Amino acid sequence: MRRRREEEEEDRLSDLPDLIIYHIFSFLPTIDAVRMNTLSKRWMHLRVLDSNTSLHFSESAQFQKEKFRNLVSHCLQLQNLDRLQRFKLKMHFYGVYNDHLLMSSYYGYGSDDQRSQIDGWLNTIVVHSKALNEMAISINPGRDTKYRFISNNILHSNSLAVLKLGCVQLECVRSGTASDVELPSLKALSLKNVYLDYMTLKNLLIGCPSIEDLVLDSCHGLRKVVVSCSSLKSFIIRYPRYPIHDVHDDRSIQVEAVNLDTFVYDGAFVCKANIDIGSCGRVRSVLVSKAELDHDKWLDDLLNLQVENLTLDCCAGFKQINIRNPYLKVLHLGGYGFYSYRCKGAVQATNIDAPNLVSFSCEFEGKIIPNFSVNAPTLLEPRIKLVSKEAYTTDWYVNLIYFLKNFDGFKGLSLIANKEEALSIPKTLRSVCICPLPTLKHLKVTFCPLPTEEHLKVKSHSWKKKILEKRSVELREALLWLTPSAETPVIQPAGDNL
Repeated sequence: MRRRREEEEEDRLSDLPDLIIYHIFSFLPTIDAVRMNTLSKRWMHLRVLDSNTSLHFSESAQFQKEKFRNLVSHCLQLQNLDRLQRFKLKMHFYGVYNDHLLMSSYYGYGSDDQRSQIDGWLNTIVVHSKALNEMAISINPGRDTKYRFISNNILHSNSLAVLKLGCVQLECVRSGTASDVELPSLKALSLKNVYLDYMTLKNLLIGCPSIEDLVLDSCHGLRKVVVSCSSLKSFIIRYPRYPIHDVHDDRSIQVEAVNLDTFVYDGAFVCKANIDIGSCGRVRSVLVSKAELDHDKWLDDLLNLQVENLTLDCCAGFKQINIRNPYLKVLHLGGYGFYSYRCKGAVQATNIDAPNLVSFSCEFEGKIIPNFSVNAPTLLEPRIKLVSKEAYTTDWYVNLIYFLKNFDGFKGLSLIANKEEALSIPKTLRSVCICPLPTLKHLKVTFCPLPTEEHLKVKSHSWKKKILEKRSVELREALLWLTPSAETPVIQPAGDNL
């Protein structure tokens, strides 16, 4: 009796008003909130879960799968589904090998009964949660199998605005018709590690007439992509870095979206990509990475649009890059010298004419292009990154000098290099060449990593310290030769990456 009285006296939390208890529980993870609900008799009648139900089945808890399923069911019983707005279910579980046999159906979520149970959860939520606004489902039952998304109710929701699906197969959409998808209020759709083909994607988009943001991340089967949607504003497509098959197949991306503002393509590895966004007259931001494009025609068609932000990273197929656009404000050219197994030629010349350009950065992974011109009167401080794994030869330094001449008229210049040798132009070469940046006022140099600072920590190697000190003197002399009119060049550690 005395012990019970002491426990009641210590339980001050139960004396708080319901609204305060609701507020306290809202900061707890969903599973913890469910467990807390059983600690007090007074809390048993409370709907302690707030409107954001987030469930995450950790890989480290793989042998507690039965307990987890019971907990999910218990959570749905406690939750006031009428006011549920967001629901997230994430299960990461990989089957284990036993006598060279993958037992995913036994250890994971591969059996029909387990799939039916998951479908039951999702159906309950969609049917009873009339205010459901966001749903994120990611279920990975094993290495060789994927959970089949057969819950049609989730694809029929009048309130759902955000839908994120990961590691599922949309069998019902692929084998069905466009009427199998009715999501009139959906604004954002994200699919990650989902098998998609032409018909599946087509049926999905037809059933989402209000979609504005579309993300296809690491989805397999996307050789031909056709996106036709007048409401679409942002389209991001990233191909898997470890494709299952057909790694050398050409890709076709066709986008017809009059209101498209942002387009992102990441090929993961270089292969021929026929990208057509010419009908997207309002596109302002374009990023294309790791693609072999159709030479100059693709770039010419793109620059006919009013693009303001353009990034070309590790793209092949160009012999010469000509960028003339009065609307362009931000430009990044990355991966000069990037090797492509299908297009071994490198860019020979680059000409940029952008009167409204305010930000420009480029990255060289190998040979520097001396034939480089920039006409951008509003540009203040270009940023150049020099990355080379090869030895620095006289030809390399000569090309660097000719390249830097194009940036003398700017107020400042930022140089990023992986080695001090990249900017340590030899004294013999400095004596016969004209400095490339005679009027530059501000020079910022960044080394990533910073070799001198790293090696000077080894104080016992005095001979190494002397060598590094000598290199630093040579670097300082080279920088002063590059920019004789500049203030003392600022050399800073890594951090300002392109």
